[in-house]
Amino acid sequence: MNLHKIEEKVRSYTKFIKEIEVIYHDGYPFALVYPDFDALREAKIINIEEEIKWYAIELYNMESDEDEKIRGYKILTDKIDEMAEPDDDVYAILKSYVATLTKCEILPSSHLELDLGLDSLNYVELFVFIQESFGVKIDEAIFSNIMKMQDLYLYVKAYTLYIRPSMLAWEDILSKEIDEKLVYSPFIMTIYKTVLYPFFKLYFRLEVVGEENIPTYPCIIAPSHQSMLDGFLIESILPYKILKKSFFLAYKQVFGTPLLSPLSKHGQTILIDANENLKHTMQHCALP
Repeated sequence: MNLHKIEEKVRSYTKFIKEIEVIYHDGYPFALVYPDFDALREAKIINIEEEIKWYAIELYNMESDEDEKIRGYKILTDKIDEMAEPDDDVYAILKSYVATLTKCEILPSSHLELDLGLDSLNYVELFVFIQESFGVKIDEAIFSNIMKMQDLYLYVKAYTLYIRPSMLAWEDILSKEIDEKLVYSPFIMTIYKTVLYPFFKLYFRLEVVGEENIPTYPCIIAPSHQSMLDGFLIESILPYKILKKSFFLAYKQVFGTPLLSPLSKHGQTILIDANENLKHTMQHCALP
């Protein structure tokens, strides 16, 4: 097995890997990945690990033999000189809140995602907390340029209007009014189901078990996401009464393309971009 060829192939899938070293670990290839943080900032990508995992590692694994698949990886953060920990209220409040979110030790050099493990929903909470606690009005896209705790502190410090620590719950975030409405298309959804179910039944030999257990009250259906067809499969098997009141959440990068956008526009689908406007999308999903 040529580890150098594995490295080259993984890098061929993405422009966001600056360096990669593949080693043997427990008998299988293991990747040490150093992202290109400048390229990620330019592309406004916040979810670095998801980007590397799905659009590099997993794409490589899909086309590789079993013994050459990468079974594990570690994303390395860039090494910078650590600034002294600031001794003021802004940093203390930010540090305390981020520690509450992550349960991690917070250092000025801590990378918000790779060191502290902040995910997309944590970013929404942090975004709202900063707005409410410091009066800093920023666009969510700006977070793509704020990767470390010290960057976050310096930005908030520069634009702070007041200091009033606020602890908003998700209920408060989701209940805020937005200029959006849920657009129901029951006739179109019925057509989709009528076409999709016979197709999956004949081509994939689809079998449905436990349909009677699907709740009639508001709930979230979360498939294991084995393929890009998960949403269509769910759409094909939901009872008509439930389907007509159901909305689907889909990646904007995929279902916002010219080819698929007509399906999402008329198919009760809310598009999501995990790197931008996530708060607005979550509020849209929470509309009655």
